[in-house]
Parts: sequence; structure tokens; C-alpha cells
Amino acid sequence: RGTTVAGVGEQIEITAPMQGTIVTIDVVAGQQVRNGQQLMLIESMKMHHSIDSTVDGVVGELSVSVGAMVMEHAVVATVQPGEVTVAAVISDPERQRKLVIVDTRMVPKMAALDPSLMTGLPPSITAATGIDALTHAVESYVGHWATPQTDGLAMSAIGLIFENLPTAYREGTNLQAREKMSLASTYAGMAFTRANVGYVHAIAHQFGGRYHTPHGLANAIMLPHVLEFSMPEIIDRMADMARRAKVAGDDDDDDAAAQKFLDAVIAMNRELGIPTHLAALKEEDIRLLAKAACKEAETGYPVPRYMTQSECEDIIRKVLPPVEPPSASGTKPKAAAKKKPASKTAAASKSSPRRSRAA
Repeated sequence: RGTTVAGVGEQIEITAPMQGTIVTIDVVAGQQVRNGQQLMLIESMKMHHSIDSTVDGVVGELSVSVGAMVMEHAVVATVQPGEVTVAAVISDPERQRKLVIVDTRMVPKMAALDPSLMTGLPPSITAATGIDALTHAVESYVGHWATPQTDGLAMSAIGLIFENLPTAYREGTNLQAREKMSLASTYAGMAFTRANVGYVHAIAHQFGGRYHTPHGLANAIMLPHVLEFSMPEIIDRMADMARRAKVAGDDDDDDAAAQKFLDAVIAMNRELGIPTHLAALKEEDIRLLAKAACKEAETGYPVPRYMTQSECEDIIRKVLPPVEPPSASGTKPKAAAKKKPASKTAAASKSSPRRSRAA
């Protein structure tokens, strides 16, 4: 226990008393903050946490204290809802995997949603983090742990995202769109903190660990494919989302509305420049990626329909980069045409029965 203070530009290294000790970084921004507080991730600052024995980093003026962590304030700099969730993800580059940590002490007492901090985000990050927020809302709404409270939060987020994400993508300085996306992300984060996520996240975590794919981008690429697989078990829920997103009307039956929601997700990905394939993905990695994704989902997520190993492999295989045919003339061949997920639902296979929802 104790505190070390470093000035601007200095590098600090703290050795914890024992492996696993939590290290809290206090950023002093203009005024002194109480020992034990934590101001999280302002865009120009960098903070490095370690689950081993040391923490080091180069930031502005800061203090590091070894001991129990208490987070009181969080400042949001993107539209990913880490500020209101119990979950954090740590990359392990040596083992090429990502670890999910869940602890209620990571939830701050107060979160500041300031859209002006997000106006400088590049369009590609706006798109990926926006679809990440949509994924949180969708997976919390269709999972077995959904409640009336999480349903309300998720549906509010879905409506806001469909209304505002394209505008925030095209007009980065539009404060109204940025503010509504901030709210959508927060609502979605509050929803999945209680209702959890599903196969989109399970697969995306493997892409991030293996290839260092940004989390939001990995989610965005996989969301249409996992929705298509899950659709036989969640027709009614997908129809609800379609109507809230205003891509289907009350005159559409549930089957038609569910398909319209899937089509709308694919169309928005296309509008936002989300790739349909993962450039880094290799065929020889798919078996282990699918194995790890299935294990993560089956041991931690209340998914509406379970995948077999082979089904998960097939879904991941859909995002393999196109193979360019060899050119006899020596000229560069044209890239294969990109395909979107099939519009018809997959044949039902191994599925989990729909359980009653907890209050």
C-alpha cells in the first residue's frame, strides 16, 4: 500500500506486494482528487493495468496507489458502455486470447456522457463502436436472462441507434446524434450487465485475442450471421426489434418483420462501411476459434439457441476473406464478389428451449 506521484512525461513502475493485487490509477486533471478515486480514459491519456505484479505507463500528472479499487467517476470517450458495466476485457498477447473479468466494483457511482468528447472520433470507429452498442442491446434482448427492465433499456437503445448512428457516422460533429448515441450505448450497457450477451461476443473475443481485431469491428462483422442462426428461436423478439427500429410495421407478420430486421442490420453495416469478411482470419485457425467460442458461450451466456462445434465453424467460415483465383496472364485478378448472409433462416438444429423470463 502507498502512493507514488509522477509528473508530466515521467514513467512510473509500481511493484505490487503480491500477484493479483489491484492497482488504481488516479488521474489528476486540474485539481486534486481523493486517494482511491479513478477518472477513466480521457482520449489524450494512456493507462496500463496489470493482473501480474507491475503496472507502468506514461500519462499526464498521476498518482498510483496499491490496494482496493474504488471507481467513482467515469468519463466516456466513445460509444462503448464500459462506464456502466460490471465487465472488463483484458488481452493476453502471449496466449492470444482475451479474458473477461466481472466485478461490481468496476461500476462507477457516476458516469459523465459528454458528446463533445466524441466529435473527433473517425467515422470507422464511430461505426464499429455504434454496432457494438447495437450488439449489446440485441443480445441482451434475445437471451434467456432478459427481464422487463432490461427489455426496456435494450429496446430504447435499438431505436436510438437506428435513428442516429448513420447521422453520427456521416456528420461527426452533430452533437444531437452523438448525445443520443451516448445514451443508447449506456442503455445497452445497463441491459447486458443484467441480461448478458451471446455468441456474437463469444466469437468476437476469439478474433480479438487471436488477431487483435478491434472488439466493436469483430462484433459488427459477426452480428448478422449469429442473428441468422438464432432466428428460428427468436422470431418474436426479432419482430419486436424490427418494429422498434421502424424497419417493419404492425401490418407485417412476425416472420416478415424478423427478416426485415436482419436485412436492416446488414444494410446498416453496408452503409457504415463495415467489412463483410475478416481479413486476418485463416482456415487453419477456425477449429480452435470455434471451440473456444462454444466453451465461452456454453459456460457463461444465456443464448437462445446453442451451436454445435461444426455449426460454429461454419458460421466463422462465412467471414473468411475471399480467395483470389490464380491469374495465368500475370495480371492481378479481381476480388471475389462479397456476399451477405442468406435471407432465409437456417434449418433448425440443436437449440435451447425458451425459458420463462425472470422478473
